[in-house]
Amino acid sequence: MQCWLSWPACRHIYAGLDNADITDYDFSGGRYKKLLEKNNYKIKEKVWKRVDMGNVTLDH
Repeated sequence: MQCWLSWPACRHIYAGLDNADITDYDFSGGRYKKLLEKNNYKIKEKVWKRVDMGNVTLDH
């Protein structure tokens, strides 16, 4: 099953389907790693290299 939603939404769906804990689908979780082995994926380097302005904190 492919999920085209955001990853937080998808991991809730996958965990529910597998009767698993949501933490099993964290990026370091075992079920997440198995999911990667089963599916083809491509990392979009340009997306990962840019700054997400929603997570920037300015200390002044």
